[in-house]
Amino acid sequence: MKTQRRLVAATALAAVTALLAACGGGGSSGGTSAGGSSPRPGEIVYAQSSPTEGFNADSCWQYSISMLPLVYDQLVRIQAPDGDGLGPGLAESWEYDPATTSYLLTLRDGATFSDGSPVTPADVVFSVEQWMAGVANGYIYENLAGAEAVGDNQVRLTMNSDDPVFINSLAMCSSSIYPANFGGRTAEEFFADPVGAGPFQLANWSQQGTPTERIELTPNPNYWGPAPEVDRFVFESIADPAQRALQFRSGAVDIVGVLDISVARQFQADTLDVAAPAISALLVPNQASGPSPIPI
Repeated sequence: MKTQRRLVAATALAAVTALLAACGGGGSSGGTSAGGSSPRPGEIVYAQSSPTEGFNADSCWQYSISMLPLVYDQLVRIQAPDGDGLGPGLAESWEYDPATTSYLLTLRDGATFSDGSPVTPADVVFSVEQWMAGVANGYIYENLAGAEAVGDNQVRLTMNSDDPVFINSLAMCSSSIYPANFGGRTAEEFFADPVGAGPFQLANWSQQGTPTERIELTPNPNYWGPAPEVDRFVFESIADPAQRALQFRSGAVDIVGVLDISVARQFQADTLDVAAPAISALLVPNQASGPSPIPI
């Protein structure tokens, strides 16, 4: 399948997901290019201005927000491509009980991590504990009292107080599912070479955390869902906006995540996909105390 390369002005998981579905398959038939066929069939290179925050989902914020959901899976997902509502992820169904202020989630049968090990309730309970202890994103889970395994394929999440909207938080990249006890490794060892249940797995990570970081992902052969239609997805850090544009012109880069307006003006309008400003607003209800009085 032949597709036209595009520049985009902002990053978004939905855009990455849509791209994976739209681009051609592996071998010699996939990829993208300005003229039609790609100089790297089956490969997508995504250039961004800074290195990622790494593979610890507690640090999922700006430059890793498009990458981590490709490696890790979440219990629920934002419906693609328009983001309207939630859909099943590693949890195939869920229900909220206001009497016990708890969610009961039923895990997807047959879901595995990229190393072939099954996704179990113990993995979810361990992951929830990591979320709650998070230094950067732990505040999102302040109303979560804890998680417990229920039988062989269910998990109960109990809230401190009535919270029927918490389910939306489970679709965030900070709510990634890890193997229990990091698969027998330390946290440092695991995040240097992570194992996830997403559609891709880490193949190579060079120049970690530097302005020239390069992360190469390949399809996860044990993914429960449809296989990605690309053979390799690369996240490359290129700090200089002019250099990112030059790499795009040469065909070395397929997507530019953030493009300065002065550089964007050099391209024809029909090669640009202008996204909304990359600003995220997150409202987390304060469940710990009542409203504060407003001085008059």
